Parts: sequence; C-alpha cells; structure tokens
Amino acid sequence: TRRCGSPSARSLTVDPAAAKESLEKALTAWKSGQAPESLKTGDPAIVVGDWTWSQGYKLNSYRVLEEKNQGANLYCTVELVVVGPKSRPAKQKATYTISTSPQVTVIRDDV
Repeated sequence: TRRCGSPSARSLTVDPAAAKESLEKALTAWKSGQAPESLKTGDPAIVVGDWTWSQGYKLNSYRVLEEKNQGANLYCTVELVVVGPKSRPAKQKATYTISTSPQVTVIRDDV
C-alpha cells in the first residue's frame, strides 16, 4: 500500500553501479579532506554517516573487499587506513550500507 505518494519498501531496489559510485565518491571526498556534509550539495546529493570521518579522522587509503546486493541496499566491506587526531595510521574493516532510492545514502554499520 502506498501512502502519501511514496513508494513502498518493496518497490525500492538498489542500483548497484550507482551505489558503488556513491561509495567511491564519498570515500574519495574523505581522502581529499572534505567534510561528510559537503556531499549533500552534490548531484546526486549523498547523505553520509561515518562516525570515524565525523570525528576528524583522516583517510589515507581504502580498498573495497566485498560487495553484496540485497534488495534495496548494497553492502560493501571496505578496508580503511585511517589516522586519528593523535595516532598513527591504522587499518580498519568497515561495512557500509548504500541505498540509491528514494535518497542516496552511505552509512557505516560497524560500531
């Protein structure tokens, strides 16, 4: 059943190519020193949720290890090399959930 003209959850499917591109765009922005909020003004606008990035960690490098397409989301496991405000580079394994509809989102799942 549709309410208020919004599509039902069942009709939402991820566009895997657009989802991967959005993840790459977000991680590249982080690596270049941009804030997560800067992606909200892009085309398409991307909403990013990553606690490490938001806390001021710098991204030295990243590598996508695995992708899993499940209905409305693409799940990607990524190896990150981050540097904290007062620390040395450290490897982290992060899982991101990427959605392309109704809004493009890149959300880090691990805590």
